[in-house]
Amino acid sequence: MSGNIPGMITKTLLCVDNVSGADISGRFYNLYLEKPVLFETLHEFLDKMEEFFDAISFPQNFFDFRCFREEGKEPARNVRTEWKKYWSDVLFDVEKGEQATFIFQVQYRQSAEWQGSLTWVEQKKQFAFRSALDFIRLLDAVLYGEEEGAVIGWSESAADAG
Repeated sequence: MSGNIPGMITKTLLCVDNVSGADISGRFYNLYLEKPVLFETLHEFLDKMEEFFDAISFPQNFFDFRCFREEGKEPARNVRTEWKKYWSDVLFDVEKGEQATFIFQVQYRQSAEWQGSLTWVEQKKQFAFRSALDFIRLLDAVLYGEEEGAVIGWSESAADAG
């Protein structure tokens, strides 16, 4: 696929394999990443997702690093024109986390935050989050067994996130 950025490029499968204390580990898959990305901590997961978004330049950051430069010189942009899909959509039905499985899609990165949707695959519940903190709170609610009522906004969903 070439040209425009594919519409579902940020749709990602998060497989949580281990919950240890206040941290999680596992792997995530994206149709446009050649192999699964392993992570040992929640912080590492968030960093790797940010790196992915920056690498594909989507969703674009609302804030961008600026610097002084000579007039007429523009910063180098990592603009991709080719998009290779490494996985089929079947991936979202086949791969599962040992503790929990989520499908999420970040649609915007405004005000230095993520906005998007998160689906808890096992329970077919979906939530729209407005920040990375909302995203983390939702993961915590599922992984640490908080009562469903403690998380405002979970809704029944027959459809995938995105």
